[in-house]
Amino acid sequence: MEWRPGNSVSASDWIVAMDRVWSHPDVPSRLKLNRGDIGFAQDKIMAWHEQQGCARPRYLFKLKLTANVRRAIAKVAWPEWGGQPSIGLEQYAETRVQLEGWERERRIIVTRLLKPVNPTKQDMFWGADQEEFCAYVTDLLPEEATPAQIVLTYRKRGDAENVFDELKNQWGFSGFCSGNGVVTETAARLLLLTYNLWSLFVRVLKDEGHHHEAVTSRDELLMIPAKLVKSGRQKTLKLSVGDKWWEAISLCYAKLERWFATTAPQLDLQQRFERYLCWNIPNNPDHWLPKPIP
Repeated sequence: MEWRPGNSVSASDWIVAMDRVWSHPDVPSRLKLNRGDIGFAQDKIMAWHEQQGCARPRYLFKLKLTANVRRAIAKVAWPEWGGQPSIGLEQYAETRVQLEGWERERRIIVTRLLKPVNPTKQDMFWGADQEEFCAYVTDLLPEEATPAQIVLTYRKRGDAENVFDELKNQWGFSGFCSGNGVVTETAARLLLLTYNLWSLFVRVLKDEGHHHEAVTSRDELLMIPAKLVKSGRQKTLKLSVGDKWWEAISLCYAKLERWFATTAPQLDLQQRFERYLCWNIPNNPDHWLPKPIP
């Protein structure tokens, strides 16, 4: 995360910001594709990705349905549309277009969806189905991605948008600004680090491979009464949890043990993981007895 002035918009000074990100030693090996909305489908931004001699990421941007884009869609021949036109089913086609302001011709993917209308009684006789179009521009080659794959890849942007929505509304990311760029950037980085650590913790503890938003996971995992008891050289963690968490937390420690065994075999697991957890479950005094971790 890098701080930018508050009057910046999505596409303004994008190349300067991207050059700074791209100079990070870890980014080129991890960043393979840039996805963006209609604000990024500019010639200078696409030319940055296409620069010869530079291992730049690929791009996939949505196009605004301007008059020139609509003319390009109208020129797509009927046999070039994949599949049969049916209500509720999308058709895909691709073409190559050089729009006004572009310095070169680029690959365009177009989708067409036949949508049924819901006419009123007055225009029931004249009611007709409607077509909805979307257009995308990309430098992905046809042998690398089909039109359907390109559309699906773009729509997965929603997963990333959900993360930012969660950060803003559940982690206090929205509207925070100290008036000092360095302080604001540092606080934002700490927030992102906390978010990543918490998300990994919840995935391991609750449901590995699935994300759980903080609005539910915090209440479930931070509201557990706990007490750390020291006796001699041994530490015992006492948690007051319901029945459903007994198996979940035990499995979590088992996962940690397996992870340490594969990534850090030099550690003395016998000493580190032979601990006992005591559980206080109402109406079941047996759970106060020490329970060895599997």
